[in-house]
Amino acid sequence: MTLDVNYTKSTLSSCILSNISNSSLYNSSRVPGDVSSTSLWYDILVGLILAIVMLMTVVGNGFVIVAVWKDTRLHTLANKLVASLAVADFLVGLLVMPLSAVHLLLGKWPFKSAICDAFITADVLFCTSSILHLVAISVDRYKTVTDISYNRVSSKKHKYFVPGMICGAWLLSAAVCLPPFFGWRTEQKEESCVISQDRGYTIYSTIGAFYIPLIIILVIYTKIFLVIRYRVRRKAFSKAAQSQPMLSPTPVIDKKLPPSQTVETIVNNNSFAKSTTDIDNHNSPCEDTTFTVNLNESSTNHLSPNMTLVSESQSNSSRRSSFQQLMNNVQPLNKKRPEENKKTKQEKIAQKRERKAFRTLAIITGVFITCWLPFFIFAVVGPFCNKCNIPILATNFVTWLGYFNCALNPIIYTIFSPDFRAAFKKILTNCVCRN
Repeated sequence: MTLDVNYTKSTLSSCILSNISNSSLYNSSRVPGDVSSTSLWYDILVGLILAIVMLMTVVGNGFVIVAVWKDTRLHTLANKLVASLAVADFLVGLLVMPLSAVHLLLGKWPFKSAICDAFITADVLFCTSSILHLVAISVDRYKTVTDISYNRVSSKKHKYFVPGMICGAWLLSAAVCLPPFFGWRTEQKEESCVISQDRGYTIYSTIGAFYIPLIIILVIYTKIFLVIRYRVRRKAFSKAAQSQPMLSPTPVIDKKLPPSQTVETIVNNNSFAKSTTDIDNHNSPCEDTTFTVNLNESSTNHLSPNMTLVSESQSNSSRRSSFQQLMNNVQPLNKKRPEENKKTKQEKIAQKRERKAFRTLAIITGVFITCWLPFFIFAVVGPFCNKCNIPILATNFVTWLGYFNCALNPIIYTIFSPDFRAAFKKILTNCVCRN
């Protein structure tokens, strides 16, 4: 009896272990993205990462919207453009990302086809609007740098141009997302929800939503950097030129010195060298140094018309004292003048500003290209390469990398502004005080 019980227990245990080992949750040969073969820990890790991205997107863009709405210092047209960008990114985080996360974690579309159509429309609309707002911001910055009258309060250019760009960004986004409703679409597979794979629509949507905006952003930010570099250098060099005294083409000499004698002839005169060797027989510390001579009244009184420094009748003590007075007015040429040091400092400041401008523009364009370019490469390759077996994991990664740009935009476009930082600090302080 005991043997039979033990045999039954061992048989039951082996069956349970075999079922667990063959189950989808612990299958080692799982395919990423397929819920039937995804481990529990993989789901938890991916879900946690997606939740963090969604939280960053909603909270970050929400802060920007509230800051522009509440803080009167931010009530400018340029900041309203940033606020409109934040609205598009906020809606991506609030409406698009949650449904995309469910689709990714389950490996299939669990909702009705009508919800799928609404999801794809919102995805294309808000993401395209986000990209086009980045183009509008770059155009606004270029106008600010190049057009002096653009930033004036009474300027009609600025008053109507920025709202026009905001409306244009949303209208062009609608023009990209609506054509599938008029027949430019492909049939959805069962339990799937993807954007239309029609080749004509793929070319139309990718060019309008990314590739043309990418070219515009690169061209505009390159022009902005060149303008900033030119202005910084011109300003630095003009300050250095103003601080440097004007040099006369002919040396300035004492009025009591005869016109036929110049500083150069005095320095090169043999009698000057002879007198110096007569005074000091030992080696002089200034022996191998080039000098400029400033002749004043005290020194020129000892110069005779025959270009000798001291007359032969003078005593040795008088000769030495006159030479010492002359040497007090001598300055080494190899020592930098104050105006030269100031010029070098201005050049360093100009280089520092250039590096800062280049770093800011490089961050803006670099983040945009890094986040969106892989997705749009995959979007073009998919419909035109039927034999290409693109992994589900790679597709999901590039999709969420594009979404991640919506979480980074409020950081990139507000972190460099002291007014935005002060507004964020004020909002956080008020929230803490209320709690």
